[in-house]
Parts: sequence; C-alpha cells; structure tokens
Amino acid sequence: MSIRFSPRCTASPPIPAPSTRRPARKAASRTLKRGYIHPPADVQIDQRMLIDLGVDDSTFLRTLFDALKPGGFVIIYNICPRQADYANGEQYLPWADGRCPFDAELIMKTGFRLCIHDRDDSEAVRAMAHTLGWDQGEQAMDVQNDLFAHFTLLEKPAP
Repeated sequence: MSIRFSPRCTASPPIPAPSTRRPARKAASRTLKRGYIHPPADVQIDQRMLIDLGVDDSTFLRTLFDALKPGGFVIIYNICPRQADYANGEQYLPWADGRCPFDAELIMKTGFRLCIHDRDDSEAVRAMAHTLGWDQGEQAMDVQNDLFAHFTLLEKPAP
C-alpha cells in the first residue's frame, strides 16, 4: 500500500545517517497540520485547501510505523500564523492550525511511543524568526502575535 501526498508536499531524500547504528531520517513539509487534514466540522472550507492522505489515519500511521527502523523517530513540527477568529465570522485558515492531526490514543494504539504531543514551541520559533530578520524591514512580521509552532515526537520502540 502506498500513501498519496498532496502536490503541495515536498519530501526530501533520506539524509545519510552519520553511523550505521542510527536510523535514517526523512522529512516532509507543510502537510501534517490538523487544519489541513481534520479542520473543525463546523467551518465552511474549500476542499481544495485540504490534504487527502489517501487512507484513513490508522492506515497512515501504521504505514509510517512500518517504514521506521526500531528506535526510529518521527517529528511533526509545524510553524503557522495566528488562526483567524472563525467563531466570529472570519475565514478559517487551515494552515494556521499546526497541531498534530492524529489523536494521541490512535498514535499509541499504532505502536508508537508518544514522547511529546502538541507541545507549544512558539518561543523558540519566534527567536529563530528574529535571528533571521523576519521581524525587520518594510514587510516585517509581528512574530510575537502572528507566529506559532507545535511539535509532536513519536518513537518506534526498539525490541
């Protein structure tokens, strides 16, 4: 079984591990955000803005789990802007909900060890943005109010 990603997904080739004892690492960007995969049921959204994984969540996680070597990690790290106030009529922004799209219970049921689930990493990403100058110049971003990050860390247990 294969997993189909949106054309917006960019996957990098495996990064060579520095030693044969370490698991290979792979990366994908801009795909695994709750807003893209599981937006709130009560919002109107153009379906073209969503990502269809091509399989249900359980199958996706199982395929990811099976692809990892024992002791391997998966990190879902999402940087996103502030979410619109959609409860008061503003347009919902799927890219602004950077939480993990998968429920903790399903992640663990798949066999992963859930190291961290939806940890807020906004302060670190804001420091990075400041270092890179995103908050400077003519088109400066308000990094304190418009930049957020969340991450989830999973491990395939070693036998």
